[in-house]
Amino acid sequence: MEITSFKTDGSKAHENVHCNFCTTVQKQELVVSKEDLAKIQVSVATCRFCALILGGSEAVSRSLYPKFADNGVRADKSSGGLVLTERNYSRAPKKFSFYTLPGTETDRWPYIPISQHRPHNSNSPQTFQIMRQWIKDCDESHSCKGSKLLSSLPKRVVDVGSDNTQPQLYESAGEKARYACLSHCWGRTQIIRTLTSNLESHKKSIPWSSLSKTFQDAIKITRELGLRYLWIDSLCIIQDSVSDWENQAAVMGDIYSGSYITIAATWSADGSGGCFSNRNAFEAYSEVIISHFDANQSSGGIFIRERPLHDARPGGNDRPLNTRAWVMQEYYLPSRIVKFDDTEIIFECITERRCECGEYDLEDVGADLKSPIKPWGIEIALKSKKTFQRWPDENEVIQSLTWLLAVQSFLARDVTYESDRLPAISALAKNFLGHNMGNYLAGLWENHLRQHLLWYKQRGNSWSGRHEVYCAPSWSWAATHGGRTVYPDLPSNGVRNRDDHMYECTILEAACCPAGPDSTGRVLSGYVIIRGLLRKTSLDDLRTLKRTEGHWEHAMHFYPDVVSEETYPKNRFYTNLLDSEQTAVEGQTTLFCLKIRTRPQVDSCVPQIQSLVLVQSSGEKEEYSRVGYITHNIFDETQKLWWEGAKETEASII
Repeated sequence: MEITSFKTDGSKAHENVHCNFCTTVQKQELVVSKEDLAKIQVSVATCRFCALILGGSEAVSRSLYPKFADNGVRADKSSGGLVLTERNYSRAPKKFSFYTLPGTETDRWPYIPISQHRPHNSNSPQTFQIMRQWIKDCDESHSCKGSKLLSSLPKRVVDVGSDNTQPQLYESAGEKARYACLSHCWGRTQIIRTLTSNLESHKKSIPWSSLSKTFQDAIKITRELGLRYLWIDSLCIIQDSVSDWENQAAVMGDIYSGSYITIAATWSADGSGGCFSNRNAFEAYSEVIISHFDANQSSGGIFIRERPLHDARPGGNDRPLNTRAWVMQEYYLPSRIVKFDDTEIIFECITERRCECGEYDLEDVGADLKSPIKPWGIEIALKSKKTFQRWPDENEVIQSLTWLLAVQSFLARDVTYESDRLPAISALAKNFLGHNMGNYLAGLWENHLRQHLLWYKQRGNSWSGRHEVYCAPSWSWAATHGGRTVYPDLPSNGVRNRDDHMYECTILEAACCPAGPDSTGRVLSGYVIIRGLLRKTSLDDLRTLKRTEGHWEHAMHFYPDVVSEETYPKNRFYTNLLDSEQTAVEGQTTLFCLKIRTRPQVDSCVPQIQSLVLVQSSGEKEEYSRVGYITHNIFDETQKLWWEGAKETEASII
């Protein structure tokens, strides 16, 4: 971090000159020990950066967190300004950020963003005014789809009425109007639902007292935005009608993407929590008094407060709403969303994201929009069909990997009923239709099927199994539940824009039979026919290849689709299952390995064969079911020779 020095008259110096204390600082952060805090009192008279560190540490210790500087502090300049973090290694350290109020002279103080004192409760005129201004700015200066156009109303919406009238369920005729959607956690407590028995009474009125706190808050927010209609799933879908549920689930993507704004009750685990929150514990702040600096120069109204845990990105599943699988498409599909967190409200659209503390205002989202390889760019890409137009046709690989990233994130979230897995991602899948992905096949895409078949269950502290009732073909991740589903082509820092594997099989045919009107929803059956090398084997045979002489790592890694506590002990993360005499293939004596592709040697990584593990179905000679995934590292000719016993086969996997 280059720290700009300041002249004593308040004007910025033209060159970067550090004081004696921070002259060696060249990185994004500066670690200041407890002893250093005492030493820098010498430099604060001329160095504004040191004055901020000392003044901020004293302000936090004085009013917010007495033990803050016991072990020293760490100062770092993020995109949101200067942040002080306690040096604590026994738990997550507390972070505090500087800010100043609008209209304050701040050019003499480095890295201080303009913000405001947030209200102690988000149910306040100040919060509503901020929210309305964000939406107004988006309407007037952004190109977010739907912000300027009226959408056709869903089949049913809640007419929120006014403070003097009861809300009621309204059945539309498809007329165009602006409406809001609610994204919320149902939770374990029963919430009001529309049923066949109360449909007519809900059309007359919905008693305010019967609504959950979350629904009441969402209705108030909708009224504050000047909107008349609000879509809430439990009220706008007849919950005991299978046909209505299936029909509405099939168009849920259109409902959310057509909303003027989506309201997300991020922090509430059920209907009793609501959207609004008391922030007294989070909103305490302290004024930074810099008495060490030149007496003629004041700090100009600088404040410091505990930094909010921004919840703008769905990868951070520390909020109840983000742990729910259904909510993922509710986040991605609207062009705009306002999230009611416990610390602040956050606004996101395709163009920008904003928050009450102002830190997101300083980030450049535009750069991410142009680069779908970046993780945030991938998330933005999923929010609009139009975003695919940013990508040239040759980047079909990125489109495929974007889907895999979405699936991997989706499968880390919970559903109440595992049979809802495919319906819960159906609307998101529709966003990929027509973009050179081919037919949609129970969570996988036809034109990238060889790559999409290679999911596996990562071993850890949770178990996986197959559903008691049919949900998907065995080759689909939707056929299993539990555990952590992983795709090998997804590095942690985004996705590669190429697929450099050598595929050694051919997809001859693949199809699924939908179970209802939703072509991307539940399925009745499915199959894929693959021509490739099929090697008959057994667990004992595979164990002979589990380790190669002279190599510390395993040659063969077996990832069964079903992992239970009986077949795989806890706390043996990433240990090869073949080391155990017990297995998760339920006593199958004959297995088959179907070679899918070979990963070439890259840098220090040896070539690797990636295969599906199959068992033969009874009664059909060439019909198989998937039971796992295997990687086969090629250290020497020994591993290559193992595949000499394979035969080219046309295998039908169901």
